[in-house]
Amino acid sequence: MKDFINQLAIMAMLGFGAYQFINSSKPPAVTAQQSPIEQIAEPVAAPQQQGRLHKMTLQVTEPNDLKVKAGDNIAAAQIVADQDSERKRLNLRKEELQLAIKRIENQKISAPERATDPSKPKLAPPMIMLPDISYQQYEAGIEKAQNEAKQQEEIINLKRRELDYLKGIEGLDPAIIEHEINKLSKLENQLKSAKAEIDLGIGKLLSAKEARKQDEYQHQLNVTRRIEEENQALSFYQKQIAENQINYQRAVSTFEKESRDRDYQFTQLRIQLSAVEDQIARLAVIRSPYNGKIRRIKFLGQTDNKLGVELTMVIDGDSSASTAAVTSTKTSINPIAPSSPTATD
Repeated sequence: MKDFINQLAIMAMLGFGAYQFINSSKPPAVTAQQSPIEQIAEPVAAPQQQGRLHKMTLQVTEPNDLKVKAGDNIAAAQIVADQDSERKRLNLRKEELQLAIKRIENQKISAPERATDPSKPKLAPPMIMLPDISYQQYEAGIEKAQNEAKQQEEIINLKRRELDYLKGIEGLDPAIIEHEINKLSKLENQLKSAKAEIDLGIGKLLSAKEARKQDEYQHQLNVTRRIEEENQALSFYQKQIAENQINYQRAVSTFEKESRDRDYQFTQLRIQLSAVEDQIARLAVIRSPYNGKIRRIKFLGQTDNKLGVELTMVIDGDSSASTAAVTSTKTSINPIAPSSPTATD
């Protein structure tokens, strides 16, 4: 009975020792972490784990971000994944935003200046009134011609009575009668001339009155035109002042709107630049924690435009160099921490 108990105790001690040996042979798990400052971890010595499997689960933007393929031999700290294209795209976008911000900063919006009001129109001197007019000279000429015609008619009447008397005398020389007839004819011609002078004087008087009417009408037109021109000049002056005020208010509104738009664009660009810089900072360079060989690459699916990838590597126990997980958080790829190595089946 005692021998049986001693055998059980020995078997328990051997089993416990084997358990400790197995646990102590497992390599420590390595977790990729992010930091706003680029840091490279000091290599941590790891025991040789020949034939052990180690799985790394990480996220990339596209398959080309993987820098290894199945069957590749890799060394500790060798780059496994790096989002080159995404980093290049984000850096290009960052430069574009910086240029846009600089362009807005250099853009100057000048405040509007109030336009100078026009000079008030000066009033024109008053119109000179037409001088008074007299028709006495025309009337006097007509009266003189009428008097001469009247006298000429009286002389003609006398000459006709005289001629009638001479015709009644018997035995009178016909030459005398003919001579008196000629005189009468001359007197009648003079009477016609006198009447013509009367008509001419009346015509001149009427023409003078008609010319006066035209002058008065033209003078009234000039006065009316002068008043209209003054009213138009005053109306144009008032209209210019009103337009200057409206244009100034419109310019002030445009200036305020452009200033608000500029501030809004500047704020939006700064927000976008901050977001791009944050995305760049989250991009990570993933490095292998051990020497080994890539056994399998498995794509786990896509989430938020990111591809999930599971890398299975066989740890190389022949390497004598120390192994370490080296991550650069200067650019981040949001990796998922690699899992602990598992024993080979």
